[in-house]
Amino acid sequence: MAAIRKRGKSWRVQIRRRNHPPQFKAFDTRADAEAWARQIESEMDRGAFISRVEAEKTSIADLLDRYKREITPGKRSSRVEEYTLKRLRIAFGRLPIARLRPQDVAAFRDQRIAQGLAGGTVIKSA
Repeated sequence: MAAIRKRGKSWRVQIRRRNHPPQFKAFDTRADAEAWARQIESEMDRGAFISRVEAEKTSIADLLDRYKREITPGKRSSRVEEYTLKRLRIAFGRLPIARLRPQDVAAFRDQRIAQGLAGGTVIKSA
C-alpha cells in the first residue's frame, strides 16, 4: 500500500514493496498522487514494473552529448551527424528521457516538413 502525505503544497507518495526498489514522487494534487500510486503498484503486482528513476534524471541533452562524445568521432560522417545531433538537442534537449513521447517526435517531423524539406531529407537528417 502506498503512503500518501501532504507536505507543504504538494502530495508525496512513497511505495515500498518487497523485491522492488522504493519509489518516491511528489504531485500537485492528491488525485494525481493516487493515480500514480495505483499504476506503479499495479505494475509491481503484474511483474511488469521497471524503475524509471534513471530515465527521469537523465535529459535527452545528456544522452545526445554522450553519443556525440563516444560514438560520433568514430564515424566517417561525423561532421554531418553533429549537425543532426545539434538540431535534436535544440528540439528535445530539455526533456527527461522518460517524458519523450511519440507525439513529440511526430510534431518535430511535421515541423521539419512544414519548413519545406522533402520527406527523405527529414528521415535522413532528423
